[in-house]
Amino acid sequence: MSRPIKKIVKMSKTTHYRQCKLQKDNRIQTSYIPHEFAIKGDTLKLKNDAGEWEDGWVVKEAYSKVESQYVEAYENVWRKHRKVTDI
Repeated sequence: MSRPIKKIVKMSKTTHYRQCKLQKDNRIQTSYIPHEFAIKGDTLKLKNDAGEWEDGWVVKEAYSKVESQYVEAYENVWRKHRKVTDI
């Protein structure tokens, strides 16, 4: 059974994420997901670009843990790059 990823907000603790290699059928993607869900071999539900939940993403690898500020900064850089390059 897949677990949906929901943003976990903890006021007193820093939220951590892990960069993970995920696979569904013949598709592979790399994403930052909350540390609690980054368990190798687990199957997850992820939101796609249309905002719909997709079941069946398997965590193939989970890499080092980073704080949420790093992930947010990386996301902002990525969005600006896509806006400028019109991808």
